[in-house]
Amino acid sequence: MFGIGKNKKNPGEEVVEFNGSNLDLFTRVTLDSVSKHTRIIVPATHSAIVLNNGKLTQTLDGGEHYIDPNGIHGDAKVDVIFLSKTVRIQCLFGTPSPITLRDPSTEVVVEAGVRGSFDVNIENPRQAYLELIGVIDTFNIDDLKKRLAILMTARIGSVLADVTYSEKISYDMFDFSKEKIEKLIMERLEEEFRTQYGVKLFSLIVEKIFMSEENQQKIENARNTIKEEENAKGGKLFCTKCGNQIKKGDVFCSKCGERVVQFGEVCPTCGESNDPAAAFCKSCGRKLK
Repeated sequence: MFGIGKNKKNPGEEVVEFNGSNLDLFTRVTLDSVSKHTRIIVPATHSAIVLNNGKLTQTLDGGEHYIDPNGIHGDAKVDVIFLSKTVRIQCLFGTPSPITLRDPSTEVVVEAGVRGSFDVNIENPRQAYLELIGVIDTFNIDDLKKRLAILMTARIGSVLADVTYSEKISYDMFDFSKEKIEKLIMERLEEEFRTQYGVKLFSLIVEKIFMSEENQQKIENARNTIKEEENAKGGKLFCTKCGNQIKKGDVFCSKCGERVVQFGEVCPTCGESNDPAAAFCKSCGRKLK
């Protein structure tokens, strides 16, 4: 809902005022004519943008404003779009095709999928309009959700792959590490969504990271191979790239700098270090093999 009327104290002044619900994300008002006496009242919960024949000319914060008539002809199409700053938009995302991950415990390349949800609201109305909403008259909140979901889906795969590898989170640790994964993805994408699209990313939930049994078996086969090689070397640990002997707990090889692969020592539940031959974690009792 919105109101367009005459100012009783100044009959020559036209007033445009938003009187709708704060639950509406955006509302478009088309004006038949404008002048230097056209006044817009924007509630504190909203921002407003003024379009002249589809071109953005003004961005208005809460308060009373006059339309800048410069460059606006009397017969021009002028739209005022009220954008809510309080409505949170919940979007669902899911990878339509598998994403590529490198398993940190074995260096094996596998495929996985991810689905979840995230919440945003409009922080920079000008940026959000230019990048997300555009000049389509029929654009609605469902269209915006689809647009945001596409953007998230395009970025989530590469960020998830980087996070799980750098933090040594293998497939059998996904469920135990979801909060950590969500926090790290938020840290990577929050600034990007704000600066590029004008929206604030409030929360991100990773509902599920799923991997086929075939890909899981590839990792298990590689783990078994690594264990067999360690046993053949008398239980000593060696760099898989250059053969240099390494110690328990080493993250990188001291000779070549390769990331160390040490399977079976760190409990995925509590992070406790265990002997390579341990069947259960010495700290929390989780079964390791």
